[in-house]
Amino acid sequence: MGSISGLYKLGVSKAGSEARVTSFLILGVLLVCSLGVNLLLTRKVSSLKAYISLMKSEGQLAKGDRLPPLTAKDPQGNTAVLDYGGTDLPTVLFVITPSCGWCAKNMANMKTLAEKASKRYRFVALSLSPDQLADYVTKNQIQFPVYTDLPFEPIRQYKLGGTPETIVVSPEGEVLKTWSGAYADSMQKDVESYFGVSLPGLVQTETAAVK
Repeated sequence: MGSISGLYKLGVSKAGSEARVTSFLILGVLLVCSLGVNLLLTRKVSSLKAYISLMKSEGQLAKGDRLPPLTAKDPQGNTAVLDYGGTDLPTVLFVITPSCGWCAKNMANMKTLAEKASKRYRFVALSLSPDQLADYVTKNQIQFPVYTDLPFEPIRQYKLGGTPETIVVSPEGEVLKTWSGAYADSMQKDVESYFGVSLPGLVQTETAAVK
């Protein structure tokens, strides 16, 4: 009887050991997969930051530069194509990111400009980051299209890097005017003069750091 009991305990112990080994193996595989995914995401983010840093060092767009159509995604992940020839109106691009403090300060200016000049211009925002973009659009009640997840090549061609930035593009894809930064002081007056509108100015927020 004792030998049977011993064999039973040995079997249970062996089964328990095998179960633990299997669990460890499964956890190991999941850990490796997780590390692989995180590594790929880190490389993608690092590459994007490198491109943006490169664009900052290469300068800004100039009047007369030509911009190709842009393929991107909306905050819900749907693919969209921004074709300047698809309208008779010039297009105004607001370059932003949800974490940009100066973009938040400039939001009232952008929304007012888009509202007052909507019959003469088409307004579109390009976000350099998709992080919390859908919530950002909803919170700020942005009525014009917002696109993100921009391919690296358009980022290079458009020389995107700093935010906020405003770019006016003709239906032929030609850069007509650019402003780098929020609309303050002389820049606000220049924007108002160019579009023939009056703007509310910058809004005070908790942070003013440019991201």
